[in-house]
Amino acid sequence: MVNILKKTKKIPKRSFSQKIKVLALGIIVVFITLEIALRFAGLVFFRMQEYRNRVSLRNKSSYRIVCLGESTTAMGGVNSYPTQLEEILNQRSIGVKFSVLNLGIPASNTAAILGELEDNLRSYNPDMVISMMGANDKGEYVPYKEGLAGNKVNLTKVFKTYKLARFLWFYVVSKNSAGKSANNADIADVINQDQPATRKEVEAAARKLYGEASPGLYFLNLANDYFIQKRYGEAAECYKKVIGLGFQDRIVKISSHGGVYYSLGECYEKLGRYKDAEVAYQKLIKERPDLGYAKLEKVYEQEGQVQLAKEYSEKAKAFNGGYYNAVTRHNYLELKRILDLKKIKLVSVQYPTRTIEPLQNIFSGQEDIIFVDNENLFKKAIKENGYNKYFIDACYGDFGHCNREGNRLLAENIAKLIKGLPIFQTAFL
Repeated sequence: MVNILKKTKKIPKRSFSQKIKVLALGIIVVFITLEIALRFAGLVFFRMQEYRNRVSLRNKSSYRIVCLGESTTAMGGVNSYPTQLEEILNQRSIGVKFSVLNLGIPASNTAAILGELEDNLRSYNPDMVISMMGANDKGEYVPYKEGLAGNKVNLTKVFKTYKLARFLWFYVVSKNSAGKSANNADIADVINQDQPATRKEVEAAARKLYGEASPGLYFLNLANDYFIQKRYGEAAECYKKVIGLGFQDRIVKISSHGGVYYSLGECYEKLGRYKDAEVAYQKLIKERPDLGYAKLEKVYEQEGQVQLAKEYSEKAKAFNGGYYNAVTRHNYLELKRILDLKKIKLVSVQYPTRTIEPLQNIFSGQEDIIFVDNENLFKKAIKENGYNKYFIDACYGDFGHCNREGNRLLAENIAKLIKGLPIFQTAFL
C-alpha cells in the first residue's frame, strides 16, 4: 500500500543572532507605532489649542498677547491662566480689545519653546509676549558671576516617547502630592480599584504588566502603583529598592525633580515619618537644591520647627537668587533678543511661590521688561486657604499645576501689571 501522506517539513530553528534581530525589529516597530500615536495625540491637542486661539483672534483690531510656557501654561482649557487673563482684561477695558493666545507646550522646556518662537511670531504677530518657563530645564546650576555653560544637544529628546517617559515620571508620581487621588489606567485592568487589593495581588499585577527584565523599572512602577493606592509604606520600600539597585541615577536623567528621593520623601511625609523624609530630601539637594530646600522647609513646618523652616526657606531663596540654570538663562536671553528685534514687549512671569530674583538676575542690565512676582501673593493665599485651593499637584516641590482658582490668581496678578502700563492708562475703567 502506497503511503500518500507527505512527510511534514521541519521548521528550522532560529539561531540566537536571528532571535536578537527579530527582537530588535519588534522593539523598533513598537517604538515607531508609539511615536506615531503620540504625535497624533499631540496634533489633536494643538489643533484644539489653535481653534481656541483662532476664536480669540476674531477681533482683527485687538491687542494681541502670546503666552509661552510648559504644561503650567498649556493645560486647563477655559480654566488656563491665558484664557482667564483675556476675560479679565476685556471685562473693564474701554476702546481696547485683547486677544490672549495660549501657546504653551506640555512636557516641554525652554529649548523646545524657543524652537517654535519664530513660527509663532509670524503666525500670530503679537504685540506682547508673556513667558513663564524654565521649570523643566535640565542642566548645571552655576553662580551668576560665572560664565554661561555650554549647551549640549541631546537628539533623543526630540522624540515624543522620550518626552512621554519624562512627563509620566514627574507628573504621575507626584499626582497625589496635594492630597488628591489619581487613577492608574495600567493596573486598573488587573485590580479592582473599588476594593482594597492585597500586597500579593498588587505585586502580581505589576509583574504581569511590567515584567522583571529590569528589576529597577519593575520596583519603580510597583512603587508608583502603591503610591497611587495611598499605600505609602509599601511604596517607600519599593523606592528604596530602586535606589539600592542603582536605578536612581538613570531616573535622574529623565526627571525634572531629582528622581526617587523626591517620591521617597513624599511617602514618608504621608506617613508622618518626618525624620525619614528629612533624610530623603537632604539627598535630593544633591540633584535639585531648589526643590530639596523647599521640601525641607515644608517638613519642618509640619513638625512645628519654625526656626528650621525659616532657615531652609532662606536657603531656597538664596539659591534661587544666587544660581541659575545655564540653559534657562541662555534661552531667556535669546527670547529677549528676538523680541527686541521685532519690537515686541516681554512680560516675564515667575512661577507661583518662587522668588522673582532669578529672573531679575538673568535680565540684569536689560531694559523694557515687565516682571510679575507671584511669591508673596501665593504664599499668603496658601497660608489662608490651604494648598489644595489653588493646585492639583505639587510636581515641582513648592508648586505644581494650578486649578481654576490658582490660574485665576495668576491671571489677575498679570492683568494688574498690564493695566498699569502707560499705554493703557486710559483704556480701563
